[in-house]
Amino acid sequence: MTIPDHIKDLVALALQDRVLTFKERQTIVNAAVNMDVEDKIINAYIDEALNIRLKSYTEEELGSCPDCGHGVPLITNECPYCGRWLEHIDEQQIVPPQYRITDKAANIIRDENTCTAEEKKKNCPKCGAPYPLISNICPYCQYILHERPDSDLNIQNLIANIKESISTLKDSILPFVISMDNSDRSRKKMSFGEIVTTRTPLWLFYYGAALLIFSFRYYNLFFIFFSGLFLLFAMIMVITEPKTLSVIQEADNKFYKAHNNYEKYSRQIDTLYGDSREAKKLLADYAEIIDVYKKARLKHRNKLAALYVVLLLIPIAIYFILPTDAQQYASESDKHPDIYQMADFSKTLNYTPQQDRAENVFFTPDTTAELKFDVMSKDIVVIRGWSDVKYQMRIAGVNLLPTGQSTRTPDTCTLQAALLSKNGDIVGKEFSPFDIIVSNKDDNYQTLIANGRGHILVDFVSKEATSSAQRLKEIADSTYYFTMFLKNNAL
Repeated sequence: MTIPDHIKDLVALALQDRVLTFKERQTIVNAAVNMDVEDKIINAYIDEALNIRLKSYTEEELGSCPDCGHGVPLITNECPYCGRWLEHIDEQQIVPPQYRITDKAANIIRDENTCTAEEKKKNCPKCGAPYPLISNICPYCQYILHERPDSDLNIQNLIANIKESISTLKDSILPFVISMDNSDRSRKKMSFGEIVTTRTPLWLFYYGAALLIFSFRYYNLFFIFFSGLFLLFAMIMVITEPKTLSVIQEADNKFYKAHNNYEKYSRQIDTLYGDSREAKKLLADYAEIIDVYKKARLKHRNKLAALYVVLLLIPIAIYFILPTDAQQYASESDKHPDIYQMADFSKTLNYTPQQDRAENVFFTPDTTAELKFDVMSKDIVVIRGWSDVKYQMRIAGVNLLPTGQSTRTPDTCTLQAALLSKNGDIVGKEFSPFDIIVSNKDDNYQTLIANGRGHILVDFVSKEATSSAQRLKEIADSTYYFTMFLKNNAL
């Protein structure tokens, strides 16, 4: 009995993928029975056609060499291990129809072919084991999935990516320490000075801050001036700096990207692409170029680190070289003993009230105060040294306590003081009277008079200053007491 052409076309369509599923066989048998073909005859025809199809194969359809069993590469039509020719077309093979079959049975077979193709993608075409999602190499037979021409993971893509990465790295700026080879001598290289200058704002900020600390410690105008100058220049450079990446930053980015790409390509060869000699050779060349850059970068980074350490240590060394406050004080006191003796002078004075004085109605001071000398000199240390030194007497630490009496006109009361000898005579009249100075700017002794309560700490300072230390010493030696009086009731 003759098999209808339509049934032959269905069989050829089902065997396109060299796989005949149960559903495909059942669909063909049902179609043949509907066309009055006995099921025994159609099944025999299908079995013969399947046997012929399995004997016919192309290189792409093979998962492994039929003779030696090795994986089949796509780049050759001959097995590289045993020499077996990898294509065979049986002359009796049924050729699939050149036109599209559109009936229901044909659509069912096409759907089965699609499902079979998807299943093949999930399983190793050589041993049939399922492929792990994280790998492109069969863990059981080492078959390489990427060799399929329709795969995006083709080895040629990897090779092209490695070549592109090598070219990109060579186009970046070569560090100044080392040259790749004689052919690269025309390429731009960064000098050590150029690299250091990219950190100029950082160093200006650092030295500006260091000088500012020194200026607070030593009260030196030199430190203050250059500290402000460095900080100003640093801020100007930061503000006016272009927002785009510098040449060095771009070179750094290219190097780090190249290093990351190398790691990625290494993992892809080990995990996805298998043993490709060309890819591994390119990757070795890539690693060699990266190593050259890495060594150059390491050398110039070591030099920069050494320079940074030196620059960082300079302010610290200056800090320890410059004299401390105690050393500076000792040195200055040796050079100017009179000045420091006057500055350190202190003598305790007792308070002696004048009888029947109006101020006694309002105040009762503590019994003692200290007689001191204020050293007055413009630009003491910075520029002119200890020139034009003058001295002023001070009665320090007078604690005024009110008696409880008050007045309605406190603004007219100005409290003054004077120094007294053992006999109660005024000493140093040329410096009297001493004007009152309130220690706390928020206090007001006139408010104390107005309210008649509270207390206030004040000093009294001589109205005149003198350059004669000897005269002040004579006054100090003659002074034992101090007294206070209101200005309108001067002695």
